[in-house]
Amino acid sequence: MIPDPRSIKVKSGNSLHDYLLTELWFTKQATTDLNTCQVDSAKCAGIQFADMLAGVVQGRFEAGRFECFVTLQSKLNLKRLFFTR
Repeated sequence: MIPDPRSIKVKSGNSLHDYLLTELWFTKQATTDLNTCQVDSAKCAGIQFADMLAGVVQGRFEAGRFECFVTLQSKLNLKRLFFTR
């Protein structure tokens, strides 16, 4: 897992790594060993792309913006999880 260091804190105040490890171990009773390596998204094209793609999908479903979504729609496999407008 490679989180952006700007998103380290979660509601609990723990680091994302600690929070996820706690959820895995105590909530899910998993014995998973989680390794994280912080990477600044400004230096990682993959994270930037994922962020832009998420923004396009969010814009489509939360703000009704279709411009960019139409271009990507044929490449996406969407699964409706909630009722949308």
